[in-house]
Amino acid sequence: MGLKAVGKSRWIENFSQDIAEAANLPAEKWVNSVCPYCGAGCSILYGVREGKVVSVRGNPEAWNRGGVCIKGATLADLYLSNSPGVKDRLKKPLLRDPEKRGSLENFREVSWDEALNYMVKKVKEYTKTKFGDKHPFAMYGSGQVSTEFMYLQAKFNVIGMNIHNDNNGRLCQATKANAMVISFGIDGPPMSFDDVFEADNLFIFGFNIADTLPGWFGKIVEAKVQKGDNLKIAVINPVKISATQILNYKAGDLYLPIIPTTDVAFINSMAHVIIYELEGVNRDYAGDVSRWADDVISGKVKPKHIDTEFIAKYVNFYRGDYQVLARLGKEGPKIFEEIKLPSGLEGFKEYAKFLAAYKPEDVAKTTGLTPEDIRKAAQMFVRNKNTMSMYLQGFGQQSNGVSKHLALVTLHAVTGRIGRAGAGVMPTVGQPNGLGQRVGGAVVGRLPGNRNHPLAAHRASLAKAMARGNQEMEAKILERLEDPVTKYSRLSLTSVDIFKNLKNGNIKGIWTVCTNPMVAFPNLNMVHEALRKADLVVVQDIYPTETMAFADVVLPAAAISGEAYGTYLNSERRVQILEKAVEPPGDALPDEIIHLAFVYKYQKALAEEGRQEDADFLKFLLEPIIQGYEPLFENVQANIRELREAHQEIQKRLFSELAYVSKGIPGNDLSGLSYERLRTEKDAKGYVGFKLPVLDSSHKGLERLYDENYEAIYQKRFATPDGKLRCFLFEQVHPAEEWIDAEYPFMLTLPRIYEHWHTRTRTGRCALPHRLRPEAWLSINPNDAKKLGIKDGDWVEVESRRGKVTVKAKIDTVKTPREGVVWMPWAYGFLGNLFTGQKEAPPGKSAGNVLSTDAYDPVSKQPELKFAAVKIRKV
Repeated sequence: MGLKAVGKSRWIENFSQDIAEAANLPAEKWVNSVCPYCGAGCSILYGVREGKVVSVRGNPEAWNRGGVCIKGATLADLYLSNSPGVKDRLKKPLLRDPEKRGSLENFREVSWDEALNYMVKKVKEYTKTKFGDKHPFAMYGSGQVSTEFMYLQAKFNVIGMNIHNDNNGRLCQATKANAMVISFGIDGPPMSFDDVFEADNLFIFGFNIADTLPGWFGKIVEAKVQKGDNLKIAVINPVKISATQILNYKAGDLYLPIIPTTDVAFINSMAHVIIYELEGVNRDYAGDVSRWADDVISGKVKPKHIDTEFIAKYVNFYRGDYQVLARLGKEGPKIFEEIKLPSGLEGFKEYAKFLAAYKPEDVAKTTGLTPEDIRKAAQMFVRNKNTMSMYLQGFGQQSNGVSKHLALVTLHAVTGRIGRAGAGVMPTVGQPNGLGQRVGGAVVGRLPGNRNHPLAAHRASLAKAMARGNQEMEAKILERLEDPVTKYSRLSLTSVDIFKNLKNGNIKGIWTVCTNPMVAFPNLNMVHEALRKADLVVVQDIYPTETMAFADVVLPAAAISGEAYGTYLNSERRVQILEKAVEPPGDALPDEIIHLAFVYKYQKALAEEGRQEDADFLKFLLEPIIQGYEPLFENVQANIRELREAHQEIQKRLFSELAYVSKGIPGNDLSGLSYERLRTEKDAKGYVGFKLPVLDSSHKGLERLYDENYEAIYQKRFATPDGKLRCFLFEQVHPAEEWIDAEYPFMLTLPRIYEHWHTRTRTGRCALPHRLRPEAWLSINPNDAKKLGIKDGDWVEVESRRGKVTVKAKIDTVKTPREGVVWMPWAYGFLGNLFTGQKEAPPGKSAGNVLSTDAYDPVSKQPELKFAAVKIRKV
């Protein structure tokens, strides 16, 4: 298959439109939106006829230039009259006795006001006590709702009601976000999709890009076609992922089947080769790296591959210490002083000495790579000037994920391959509004404008901006964000700890929004127990899910893509608007209206109970958002149509407020944007949407962060206090999960797949994705299968230290895992076949996350979803 064919196989144009027109159902109008699936954030157009969606196509005026993948191309299936997409929609609020949990049965339809008042009665009791820094109730949100909703989470959950709040971005983005704050001083993907056209070398770490962000992969294919062998690509992954199809091994491209979790050893070994071998330390200095470094510092030696000017001007060095870095969230950046090494070239000398232990021969067994492959990778890394590294879940979903990012940034920094077109690191976002979670302030550690919660100045500036000149309210907001005595951050529990404390009773209830933890969360048996024991479980979604089987209250939501207004931010910091194409079914309401209705009724209940100070505080926060619409929230059920009509104006107010409070935050400033600009203007390349930061109403945004343009705006190269990049000397850290042994000899990794999105809530109800991948499977190396006596299609039992599943084996000769590694998709739960309605008992016989561990990285608290020790037997 040629390169262009590989790209086309994941990139579809006009698929849905052609089908609709063949059925004599041409669209009467096309409405702009964004695909609700991956972090590429492809702009799409909904074709509408007689008030119904009949087709979907890519937007030719967007960065994706009219293309969509199979998931986006089949979105219109959800609106076909006889499809599960229509029949299964949640249309009415539902309520049931908590004793009836465990299935999708025994619910009764209720009014919006009855459901919300039931929640209010429970929550106002929970908020009379504290657990940790917050009241013992939690919201667990999603990277698939609007940025405006995420701002609501920050404003009303974190600050207003003072409850625990985190999003499912903790499972897929927390390592990237925390590591970028540590290294760059602020969170935000530094590069753009088009940087691949400027790169000489592309390193893809733990990132199944062709399947999980096919839109961006299309650009990589295009760059490879244009540049040919002038673009070298290295894929570092224990599985021979789809992206390897574009590699030209004869021309020097590399596939490196690394052992899971060992990236730091590999990165350090590449750095060792560059300094000790390519720079001639072994040859010219007999390995005496200190003497060589002294000659570099004095100017006697000018290295070929080390950028001494950049290091001297822009780099500080630190000792890699997880115990110290884990305190950052609470204590703030003062902790860096405990691990600081000399700066500039003196610090580089320490780094070079540190690398002596990482000879390729010494790390070959650890990484599973040959010394020759490590040397080839190092030579590629410093070939020409522009090396770009990109990574996603395979890099971050491990308990040593933060150390990987910090080691990789350090390698880019010392070689000067950072901060310009085609050179740097690109930590990618997996969900369509994953970055919106951080800019909106909906994940622990981030505050609106993507501020750093641990930074006192960021807490103070947010309180001031949100208070609008009211000093009493400014003090109240700040009191919710920091301890007035210690000045430490007041933080919510993060996702895993929310569920663990739900299980043990410290957290009383949980409200999930547009996410399905009973399939997507690690260690599903723990989640199962937590949801059974909770006093209150609220599920807000568009379809029945496995999590809904444990709900007491179900709130039917409008789909943000197609049925509501809002904004998304994609992996390259591009803000795009979603317009409403059709009305949601039944009594479903937009997420923001549901949340505001709850807060409004909760605030009134506090006032009636005499908790006037808290009620007044919430009223102050609510007023600028719902002013003029208060009567509609008194009786939600009677005002469904009016609340839907008010949604656009409320979204504009939320976006304007977030844009205002974001002003001045490096790399994350939205203050130059409005709904009007997003609707009527295009960026400097002529595409819809703008890349942050957008500083004023005439600014077109920045192509990348931490380059000369960024420095000219902010008067420093990086967002750290002194404008310097933080680089680290990190040893290879073992994973939290117990290593493989004689009983559990295989390493399991759990990826996403091309055909389905997350837990199949939507794609499992679309005909083509379902037919292509109707059930889970285990991919196994042919050599391992032979040893175990397993044939293709055999049923196998896969067991970890937490549970077991039964699936069919696939002897994989395409996406082949290295020997000793197996993989299975985590998309499948106990609801099974969503077309036939076949179900299993919770948590499900083929739910991959029964096997995964909830151990996490100590800094990011992102769980280790990409490594578990398992055993396999034929059944």
